[in-house]
Amino acid sequence: MPKSLAVKAETRRKALDRHAYDRRLERRTKWLERASVTPELLAESIETLRAGMKANKIIPAVVDRKGNVVGERQEVPDHAVRVKAASEVADFVRLVSGLTAEMKTDTKPAEAQVALIVNLPEWMTASKPAQITAPSRAEANEPVVDAEIMEGES
Repeated sequence: MPKSLAVKAETRRKALDRHAYDRRLERRTKWLERASVTPELLAESIETLRAGMKANKIIPAVVDRKGNVVGERQEVPDHAVRVKAASEVADFVRLVSGLTAEMKTDTKPAEAQVALIVNLPEWMTASKPAQITAPSRAEANEPVVDAEIMEGES
């Protein structure tokens, strides 16, 4: 392929990629408009989450039994609110950037049923069931000896 054709193909591919990106952006903008989500509302919600990441709580002053104020009110970081806001921002970023993977599943996956078929060679399989043969005449004429049964053998 000549170099000029390769450059044209590369340029065309980049143009198609830009077009696909623009169409995707337009489609998502329409979805948000139908849901009454404006860019201003989205910016406000992000700003609220940012403020939540710097949340503080006020601990009231300590009063003793006599009613005297022992300590002052204190403003300390509210870790629970900060962590929740940070996780919400992280979830939003994952959704927007397309990195979301559904990790939580409430249902158990269906158990797989596997059938294993094995072809064994003929010499490994029992070709005929075992047959009981009658004792020969020599064995039949031998006297039977009674064996003593001991306690350990039973």
